[in-house]
Amino acid sequence: MIFEFNKQSVFLMVFLIHLAVYSILSFKRYADKRNPSDFLLALLLLLGCLYACPWMLGFAGWYDNQPYRDILFYVPFQQLFFIGPIGLLYVLYLLNPGFKIKPTFFYHFLPGIFYLSYSIVCFVADKFIYHSYVMMDDIQDPDFDNWYQYLGLISIAGYFFTAYRYYINYRKMVLNFLSNADALSFTWIRNFFVAVLAFIISWLSINFYSVITGGSYTASWWYFLIFSLLFYYIAITGYSNNTASRLYIKNWTLHRTPDIVVLTEGAQKMLNSYTPVQAIEEEWEEEKQTATEPATINNNAAEAELLEKVALLINEQQLYADPGLSLTDLSVATKIGLHVLSRLINTQSGQNFNDYINNFRVNAIIEKMKAGDHHKTTLIGLAYDCGFNSKTTFQRSFKKHTGTTPSAYIKTHNL
Repeated sequence: MIFEFNKQSVFLMVFLIHLAVYSILSFKRYADKRNPSDFLLALLLLLGCLYACPWMLGFAGWYDNQPYRDILFYVPFQQLFFIGPIGLLYVLYLLNPGFKIKPTFFYHFLPGIFYLSYSIVCFVADKFIYHSYVMMDDIQDPDFDNWYQYLGLISIAGYFFTAYRYYINYRKMVLNFLSNADALSFTWIRNFFVAVLAFIISWLSINFYSVITGGSYTASWWYFLIFSLLFYYIAITGYSNNTASRLYIKNWTLHRTPDIVVLTEGAQKMLNSYTPVQAIEEEWEEEKQTATEPATINNNAAEAELLEKVALLINEQQLYADPGLSLTDLSVATKIGLHVLSRLINTQSGQNFNDYINNFRVNAIIEKMKAGDHHKTTLIGLAYDCGFNSKTTFQRSFKKHTGTTPSAYIKTHNL
């Protein structure tokens, strides 16, 4: 039997081959670096590749010829119940290098395991017991049963909504603990969630259209094309991501405030042994026990005075010039407990830590402008000298602080 691929299935096959390649590359990188997020990305891309296989192979004539028809019927290519949990774990491991999966999480994989087991039972019963289609109806591929498709979509939507909530939670923590939040905000993950949302919307739209018009097997081409493009984007951006989180988040849930340790530069490479993290945790516990209690700061005047001393120290020692300055670093420098310092900055300045430090950087740049330093070097050069690590962050922070752009500020003040 010679199978005939039409141009639609060939076009789709190109994307699926690329997904398979990126999955293999991610597996290889995991083998080299033992980073769990690489392994989970590889699994996610593999599931995406398998998801579109029945449609592509169906157009090649597999549903019309044996034994290929049985392969599509009995092999569960579309593992919808695994996509959600694996996607959630991928986000958690990416955002938190200290994340450890708990045994109870494996319960989330039970629906997928049950579906796999059901497929095996159907195959064994039909092929070795009944020797005919009994468990299968020989009409429709079980992967496309309405109950499975709808429950699978609900599962994917639920898990990725949970993952998105963790991402938003992470963004808030980054802003309150790191002065270079933009560099560690994982903006591409936000786009990853947009891609998943687009997948869900396209699935609902195509199915609604099929219900209204009667639809056809070929009409789903557009849906699988959109799906392939979205997963191809996830493959490229996920594999090319070089950002490593500096937040080691202990006991991270959506319903309680976690303990957070800011990893120093380079600590990411040593996380496999967990030795440096354990040491950091011990220091963190000791710091919390010796920290100034909030009760000792009993009025706004005292809080304001203490924050003024913090600001004076930041300016005197030019702590803002360190692009990787963290709340932990400032806590050590000021000898103020981490929780107290965070509360001081948030309540008295009305800002998160990231914006608070960026204001010092903007003020330092303004002073250099007044001294005429911008005539000796570029504005971005001044920005880097004062602790900014990107042109975009510098311009956004400057405008947020002064209400105008750096170049406009220079013209307005005749500098």
